[in-house]
Amino acid sequence: MLFSTGYLTQRNRDQDGKYELAIPNKEVTDIFRNKVDLWFRERVLNDRDGLKDFYYVLDLEDAKALEDCLLVYMLDTISYQDGGNTEDKENFYHGLLLGMLGHRSGWIVQSNREGGDGRPDIVAYPRNRKFAFIIEVKYSKKKADLEADASAALSQIERMKYDNYFGSRKPEKIVHFGISFYRKDCRVLKG
Repeated sequence: MLFSTGYLTQRNRDQDGKYELAIPNKEVTDIFRNKVDLWFRERVLNDRDGLKDFYYVLDLEDAKALEDCLLVYMLDTISYQDGGNTEDKENFYHGLLLGMLGHRSGWIVQSNREGGDGRPDIVAYPRNRKFAFIIEVKYSKKKADLEADASAALSQIERMKYDNYFGSRKPEKIVHFGISFYRKDCRVLKG
């Protein structure tokens, strides 16, 4: 329909008759950007179910339920090709989690800030600092490595003493999550 109405144009046809579709001009690009932005706000920022469920199971500290929420969210929203090459994939999933956590009202979410003997991937806590989450993210080279990589993420949190991130203002409780991703799959372990 978009092709037929001129919102997309044909480019580069191959031998099998397949061709690329492209946005023809700046005006149509602006329309797409506005529509995608509107969709994003409706789907993510004004979340009806997904992020509320994600926050709920995060607060329960339920690793399996958190994993299930992430799986559903990824199936609904991303392509496993979004992250680019293998070296960039961890950054993609890191950013996905930051985006999900960053819209939680009354929370502070920080990324790659110095703490302990390194830089924890994500630290998230409510403004009252009664508790906090430290999340370390890994990208697995194959699905069979998910468990081991999530475990390695938890070990890194301990080994690098990321709990010292808070210094003397340490929350009463700090929960660790090691999360490994492979395409649209993930493993979440709690430490």
